[in-house]
Amino acid sequence: MKNFSDWTKLYTPEMEGLPFSVYLRSQNIKAREVFDYHVHPWNQFTYATEGTLVVDIQNRRHIITPEQAIWIPEGTRHASGALMNTALRTLYVKNPPQLMMPYEITVYAMNPLLRALIIEMERMDLGGEETAYIERVNELVIDQFHRLEKLNLHLPWPQSSLLLKICEAIYEQPGDEKTVEEWGNELGASARTITRHFERETGMTMREWRRRVRLFRSIEWLENGMPVTAIALNLGYASPSAFTYMFRELTGASPTEWKKKR
Repeated sequence: MKNFSDWTKLYTPEMEGLPFSVYLRSQNIKAREVFDYHVHPWNQFTYATEGTLVVDIQNRRHIITPEQAIWIPEGTRHASGALMNTALRTLYVKNPPQLMMPYEITVYAMNPLLRALIIEMERMDLGGEETAYIERVNELVIDQFHRLEKLNLHLPWPQSSLLLKICEAIYEQPGDEKTVEEWGNELGASARTITRHFERETGMTMREWRRRVRLFRSIEWLENGMPVTAIALNLGYASPSAFTYMFRELTGASPTEWKKKR
């Protein structure tokens, strides 16, 4: 999954420039479709009204649910795909003086007003609406950017071939409990070497990274309708309650509560 090699590739339409300070592009994409790695000369605020996005940026994988959105600064190489059928809403944003958004990838919690503004932008006829009204809506959108809560949840991805083998295997089989020592024996590397590379390339221990993978895969399976008990077993937990504890600790909600919010 790392490079979306078996996903259906999509390509973003070419645009010479933005007609307004904020421009909405709406598109529904199917499960396992991806806009392959590309760069925009403007900022991007990506959000899904339905479904779940996976965004790969700078060796970090972000899972974006409808409760979240991701800010991608101009000139940032990225790929965006769908874990399930997804209603994608992307705001292309110029750099007006009042923008004052971060120059780094940032994940936010969406708020009701920004959702409503995006719905209004989708309704607007850019060819028929008064320019002044469109710009007022855009100004409200930019104002809401500054009121969003930042989130810190991503899946860092390593670069070395040694760790790629380990991480790709764990991602595909997140319930596997193979230890650092067992991986070392299999790959011909010491446990110390693997541990050192893991912390340097991902900023996490293998145990922390495995836990994060389990969260990401559980979100994917919840989206596809898998029961909580089955997810817990797939992830290697002895009971649904142990899985629920992990999920709540990382997201602030139980799997059932999270699903109801969908």
